[in-house]
Amino acid sequence: MKSRIKRSLEKLRPIQITERDKNILLKVFDYRILSAEQINRLLFSSISRARKRLFQLWQHAYLNRVVMPTRMGDGSSAFFYTLSKIGAKLLINKWHYDLEPNTRSKISLQHSIHTSGINNFRISLELAVKLFDDLQLSFWKQGRGLKMVVDIIGKAGFLKVPIIPDAFFGLNLSGRDFYYFLEIDQGTTDLTRIRQKFKAYLSLWSKKENFVKLGIHSFRVIYITNSERRLKNMLQNLLYLKQQYSRLDIIAMRVINKSNPFDSACIYESNWNSIQNNGEVVAFSPFPFPQNSRSRQVNHQCVNQKPELAKGEHGSGG
Repeated sequence: MKSRIKRSLEKLRPIQITERDKNILLKVFDYRILSAEQINRLLFSSISRARKRLFQLWQHAYLNRVVMPTRMGDGSSAFFYTLSKIGAKLLINKWHYDLEPNTRSKISLQHSIHTSGINNFRISLELAVKLFDDLQLSFWKQGRGLKMVVDIIGKAGFLKVPIIPDAFFGLNLSGRDFYYFLEIDQGTTDLTRIRQKFKAYLSLWSKKENFVKLGIHSFRVIYITNSERRLKNMLQNLLYLKQQYSRLDIIAMRVINKSNPFDSACIYESNWNSIQNNGEVVAFSPFPFPQNSRSRQVNHQCVNQKPELAKGEHGSGG
């Protein structure tokens, strides 16, 4: 959806482009699409200042924006910002950045919401890493280049299942590498497809030759969904695979929504859920916990109770 306010470059006073403006443009390019709230978390300490400056950069056509509709009573509409052609040329000509940005004028609302979910996690991860002296985010990749086709066992024999993770990233803790695939679940994918993707990831993990192809030694899969009910259904579908795979806890899940937001201080808490070898739900952290941190306080608001599956739906046989 386009912005309701029309942009006109006529009679606009020039603005002085600052170092922070450059960083805004770079962040929007790197993340592909960002909201004012996300840019505030990354570069500002005041949401009102962030919105004011973003409006000015949009007015002068350094950024494009699309409207995120809100329900009645939830306040004014939010905006998603993308890098414009003028903004890209500024980065190339003034600061000599070598980039080929995506300057599509039309971005679907569904794409914006999904990408925003990916970015919320990435921002929280980047901010969490800064709390620890010996932890680094070594890389972050996303896009269709991550597509893999995995053989799984189906009812009629082997079945080729394509999977495209929302992101692939690595953490380095004191020289040790940890690798993760990220999946953002908006509750719209059929649970049969979810179970199929579980099978694909578990099959990928069970064959060590796949690690060589990926250039890694192991990995976990991080699923983020939007409701407790959805989380329980996903855990039950993971449990159904207990007899086929030796380990299920390489897949970790948790809920993130308005009533249960994801804060950078929460990332290392034991509020992720999976299935143990005995079929029980376990709450744990899939991330390595550094010994030396700048903030060792536990945020008790982050700790979730592990969801209880319905009676008879855990244990041998699923």
